[in-house]
Amino acid sequence: MKAGFKVEGLREFDRALKEMKTSTARGVARRSMKKAFEPFVAAAKSAAPVGFTGELSENIAVGTKLTQNQRRELRGSVSRSVTQMYAGATKEAPHAHLVEFGTGPRWQKSTGRYVGEMPANPFMRRSWEATKGRVLAKLSKQLGEELEKAAARAARKAAKARG
Repeated sequence: MKAGFKVEGLREFDRALKEMKTSTARGVARRSMKKAFEPFVAAAKSAAPVGFTGELSENIAVGTKLTQNQRRELRGSVSRSVTQMYAGATKEAPHAHLVEFGTGPRWQKSTGRYVGEMPANPFMRRSWEATKGRVLAKLSKQLGEELEKAAARAARKAAKARG
């Protein structure tokens, strides 16, 4: 599932980030996004169906890493200069997409035996739709706080360098 949103109207934040060193700006953006996605992650964890072990809800997180297949799927669609964060199931829950989208009838190739099908349970989509407004509001708030902290750190560093 490719779901996302584009944040518009945050020109001041964008200008402030561009004035910073690239690594500092990337850190500010990542910390802000990680905190902003907390409502979505909490909603997805509570909406995840409990299976035999309950590991699906335990393995929903926010991060910057994708699996090799996920990277291949996104190749060319996003600029490398953009800071990206991903929220969803980790590699410890490789079956999450099967739960989200369901499966059609399945047969084992070797025996021809029917092994069933699974109806879709779009818990991630429902969680995203329910929380995306809060995520955006929290992102604006977090960006402001992180930018203030970064500016204060830069001012302290400059004062220390002057002596």
